[in-house]
Amino acid sequence: MFNETIKISAVFKNVNGLQPGNNVRFSGINVGTVKEIIIVNDSLIKVDMLIEEDIASHIKKDAVAS
Repeated sequence: MFNETIKISAVFKNVNGLQPGNNVRFSGINVGTVKEIIIVNDSLIKVDMLIEEDIASHIKKDAVAS
């Protein structure tokens, strides 16, 4: 709750009911929350996530979000 966080964004074609405040999981572990969901255009949705800073170093630059 009081951990330092970083913002990570990902773009999706479908978010299937995802809402701000939902948990973000990495390898089955809760590591952050969804901050904001933005409709970019008619087929893309940008999701901003706040991830715990100490976990962020384990996420590779070429990681795939789903």
